[in-house]
Amino acid sequence: MRSILWLKLRLLKRDYMILVILTAMALLLTGIFGGSMMGNYQPSILVVSQESSPEADRFLELMQTSETFRFEWADQADAIMRVESDEVMAALILPLGFGVDLKSSIAPSISLFQSKDALELMELKNWVRTMVFRMQSDQRMVDFSVENFQGDELGAKVLAEADTHWANKVPVVVHTTTKTTGFFDFYDIKIHYMVGFLLFFTTFSIVFTMADLLQEKKQFTWNRQMISPISKKKILAGNIFYSWCLGFMQALVLIGAGGFLFDIDWKAPLAVLLVLSMYILAIAGLGMLITGFVRTLEQLSAITPVILVSFAMLGGCMWPLESVSNPILLFAANLTPHKWALQAIERLVMFDASIETIGFPILVLAVMSLVFFVLGLWRFQKHAVS
Repeated sequence: MRSILWLKLRLLKRDYMILVILTAMALLLTGIFGGSMMGNYQPSILVVSQESSPEADRFLELMQTSETFRFEWADQADAIMRVESDEVMAALILPLGFGVDLKSSIAPSISLFQSKDALELMELKNWVRTMVFRMQSDQRMVDFSVENFQGDELGAKVLAEADTHWANKVPVVVHTTTKTTGFFDFYDIKIHYMVGFLLFFTTFSIVFTMADLLQEKKQFTWNRQMISPISKKKILAGNIFYSWCLGFMQALVLIGAGGFLFDIDWKAPLAVLLVLSMYILAIAGLGMLITGFVRTLEQLSAITPVILVSFAMLGGCMWPLESVSNPILLFAANLTPHKWALQAIERLVMFDASIETIGFPILVLAVMSLVFFVLGLWRFQKHAVS
């Protein structure tokens, strides 16, 4: 078995770029999905003013109090270019006479320039209406105060008071109470995607290394191995151990990169690695089973992505299974190694669960490994390499 393992490791330099790409993809998608769902997303909106007036400046100042959008000035040509290239979501164009219309209590015709529809644009329109209404209300207070009290210098004081009271004493106060079941109180979506993509992309590395057996058969290397002093079981064991080592090394890299790039505290790293080692063993068995059912590399390349993507989706790598209510999907999830590995690691990392809580998931992964290996060995010996 050591000679087989040594041979595989020497041949690794031929395919190492695939491992690098799969590892990089896991980190890239974790960054994209984890970052976009952490609640820090703020679409950028450009504001173009065709006039230079205090009212236009105040409009932007008020718009920038939004917690949903990020506003900034831009000239019209730059705004159109950036919207068309999807660099920003939209641009607001304040027309000539914007300030006069506000002072005259006439609704100004603010143009919205967008390249595509988005749900956030409805909220943007409501925010624009709110700010315009507020500016017109403030202006009426200013006009009334100046006309009936001390003169023009009172206007700035009224606006300052309006800003203070608008911020601290809004006309309508909505009290919101959010009730949860408790599970998502501590749920970290970034950790979920880190673990999910780790499990997902390592499966491809593991399963496709088992494809070497088909390649060896095609090149008649397998036949030469059969007449060597090494038994068939040892040759298969060497290939499985090589797949396990490769998957475990990839998992180690992703664990380290997750802590370094995304500040993930793995809490109990040895327990996490124990779960991953059993998961990788189960996936190696699954790879052997898949390899036993196909006869060519082309068949393996066609069927493997379908199986692995389906398992990852059912197992919760793409979204939390706690958000799924369909009993059929939840039952199917129990048949995938992904679900048990993901559940065990999330318990350890997110909820500070004790080591004892991962005993059952590890037992399930061990049983899956045994079943996959027995069926895979049977199929492989009977059809693929007989």
